[in-house]
Amino acid sequence: MAESDFWEVTLLDPLVWRRIPLECGLWFETPMDRRLRWARQQLFYELGGIVRKMMVDELTNKQWQVVRLYLDGKKQEEIAAALGIKQCTVSRCLFGTKRKNHWVGGVVAKIRKIVNGPKCPPEIKAALTLYAARRQEILA
Repeated sequence: MAESDFWEVTLLDPLVWRRIPLECGLWFETPMDRRLRWARQQLFYELGGIVRKMMVDELTNKQWQVVRLYLDGKKQEEIAAALGIKQCTVSRCLFGTKRKNHWVGGVVAKIRKIVNGPKCPPEIKAALTLYAARRQEILA
Protein backbone atom coordinates (compact mmCIF):
# COMPACT_ATOMS: atom_id res chain seq x y z
CA MET A 1 0.00 0.00 0.00
CA ALA A 2 1.37 3.41 -1.00
CA GLU A 3 2.07 5.97 1.68
CA SER A 4 -0.46 8.82 1.66
CA ASP A 5 0.53 12.47 1.32
CA PHE A 6 -2.25 13.37 3.72
CA TRP A 7 -2.18 13.01 7.46
CA GLU A 8 -4.77 13.69 10.07
CA VAL A 9 -4.27 16.37 12.70
CA THR A 10 -6.19 16.02 15.92
CA LEU A 11 -7.02 19.53 17.06
CA LEU A 12 -8.63 18.63 20.33
CA ASP A 13 -9.56 15.54 22.15
CA PRO A 14 -13.34 14.87 21.72
CA LEU A 15 -13.75 15.18 25.48
CA VAL A 16 -12.42 18.73 25.28
CA TRP A 17 -14.95 19.60 22.52
CA ARG A 18 -17.80 18.41 24.73
CA ARG A 19 -16.77 20.83 27.48
CA ILE A 20 -17.02 23.89 25.20
CA PRO A 21 -20.40 25.57 25.90
CA LEU A 22 -22.93 25.86 23.08
CA GLU A 23 -23.04 29.62 23.62
CA CYS A 24 -19.58 29.79 22.02
CA GLY A 25 -20.91 28.30 18.78
CA LEU A 26 -21.19 30.32 15.61
CA TRP A 27 -24.93 29.69 15.18
CA PHE A 28 -25.99 29.87 18.81
CA GLU A 29 -29.50 31.18 19.36
CA THR A 30 -30.99 31.93 22.75
CA PRO A 31 -34.56 30.81 23.46
CA MET A 32 -35.66 34.47 23.23
CA ASP A 33 -33.91 34.85 19.85
CA ARG A 34 -35.68 31.71 18.66
CA ARG A 35 -39.12 32.98 19.76
CA LEU A 36 -38.48 36.34 18.05
CA ARG A 37 -37.44 34.55 14.85
CA TRP A 38 -40.58 32.40 14.97
CA ALA A 39 -42.76 35.50 15.47
CA ARG A 40 -41.09 37.19 12.48
CA GLN A 41 -41.57 34.09 10.34
CA GLN A 42 -45.23 33.92 11.34
CA LEU A 43 -45.67 37.58 10.35
CA PHE A 44 -44.09 36.96 6.94
CA TYR A 45 -46.27 33.89 6.45
CA GLU A 46 -49.44 35.81 7.32
CA LEU A 47 -48.59 38.80 5.14
CA GLY A 48 -47.14 36.98 2.14
CA GLY A 49 -50.26 36.82 -0.02
CA ILE A 50 -51.53 40.27 0.98
CA VAL A 51 -48.23 41.99 0.22
CA ARG A 52 -47.84 40.08 -3.06
CA LYS A 53 -51.30 41.25 -4.20
CA MET A 54 -50.50 44.80 -3.11
CA MET A 55 -47.24 44.75 -5.06
CA VAL A 56 -48.92 43.44 -8.20
CA ASP A 57 -51.52 46.22 -7.95
CA GLU A 58 -49.09 49.06 -7.18
CA LEU A 59 -45.90 48.23 -9.13
CA THR A 60 -45.28 48.55 -12.83
CA ASN A 61 -44.84 45.35 -14.81
CA LYS A 62 -41.04 45.79 -15.00
CA GLN A 63 -40.79 46.57 -11.27
CA TRP A 64 -42.83 43.47 -10.45
CA GLN A 65 -40.61 41.29 -12.66
CA VAL A 66 -37.48 42.59 -10.92
CA VAL A 67 -38.95 42.14 -7.43
CA ARG A 68 -40.24 38.65 -8.17
CA LEU A 69 -36.81 37.50 -9.35
CA TYR A 70 -35.10 39.25 -6.43
CA LEU A 71 -37.39 37.55 -3.92
CA ASP A 72 -36.66 34.22 -5.62
CA GLY A 73 -33.05 34.69 -4.55
CA LYS A 74 -31.55 35.86 -7.82
CA LYS A 75 -28.59 38.24 -7.77
CA GLN A 76 -28.86 41.62 -9.46
CA GLU A 77 -26.57 40.47 -12.30
CA GLU A 78 -28.76 37.40 -12.91
CA ILE A 79 -31.91 39.53 -12.94
CA ALA A 80 -30.33 41.93 -15.41
CA ALA A 81 -29.33 39.09 -17.73
CA ALA A 82 -32.79 37.48 -17.53
CA LEU A 83 -34.62 40.73 -18.32
CA GLY A 84 -32.10 42.14 -20.82
CA ILE A 85 -31.30 45.24 -18.76
CA LYS A 86 -28.20 46.54 -16.98
CA GLN A 87 -27.36 45.66 -13.37
CA CYS A 88 -27.44 49.35 -12.37
CA THR A 89 -31.02 49.53 -13.68
CA VAL A 90 -31.98 46.61 -11.44
CA SER A 91 -30.35 48.32 -8.46
CA ARG A 92 -32.15 51.61 -9.17
CA CYS A 93 -35.43 49.77 -9.61
CA LEU A 94 -35.09 48.07 -6.23
CA PHE A 95 -33.46 50.73 -4.09
CA GLY A 96 -33.83 54.01 -5.97
CA THR A 97 -31.14 56.55 -6.75
CA LYS A 98 -29.66 59.51 -4.90
CA ARG A 99 -30.45 62.96 -6.29
CA LYS A 100 -29.56 66.22 -4.59
CA ASN A 101 -28.74 64.51 -1.29
CA HIS A 102 -31.94 62.46 -1.02
CA TRP A 103 -33.12 59.12 -2.33
CA VAL A 104 -35.82 58.97 -4.99
CA GLY A 105 -37.69 56.04 -6.50
CA GLY A 106 -37.21 52.40 -5.80
CA VAL A 107 -39.59 49.59 -5.05
CA VAL A 108 -38.51 49.30 -1.41
CA ALA A 109 -39.39 52.94 -0.72
CA LYS A 110 -42.67 52.59 -2.63
CA ILE A 111 -43.73 49.58 -0.57
CA ARG A 112 -42.73 51.30 2.69
CA LYS A 113 -44.76 54.36 1.69
CA ILE A 114 -47.82 52.20 1.03
CA VAL A 115 -47.47 50.18 4.25
CA ASN A 116 -47.00 53.31 6.36
CA GLY A 117 -49.62 55.38 4.55
CA PRO A 118 -53.40 55.57 4.27
CA LYS A 119 -53.49 53.04 1.38
CA CYS A 120 -52.25 50.28 3.67
CA PRO A 121 -54.69 47.34 3.71
CA PRO A 122 -56.27 46.76 7.14
CA GLU A 123 -55.01 43.16 7.18
CA ILE A 124 -51.42 44.42 7.12
CA LYS A 125 -52.05 46.92 9.91
CA ALA A 126 -53.67 44.21 12.03
CA ALA A 127 -50.82 41.75 11.44
CA LEU A 128 -48.18 44.38 12.23
CA THR A 129 -49.99 45.34 15.43
CA LEU A 130 -50.21 41.68 16.46
CA TYR A 131 -46.50 41.21 15.69
CA ALA A 132 -45.56 44.25 17.79
CA ALA A 133 -47.59 42.84 20.71
CA ARG A 134 -45.97 39.40 20.32
CA ARG A 135 -42.52 41.00 20.22
CA GLN A 136 -43.18 43.02 23.38
CA GLU A 137 -44.48 39.91 25.12
CA ILE A 138 -41.34 37.95 24.20
CA LEU A 139 -39.00 40.75 25.27
CA ALA A 140 -40.79 41.30 28.57
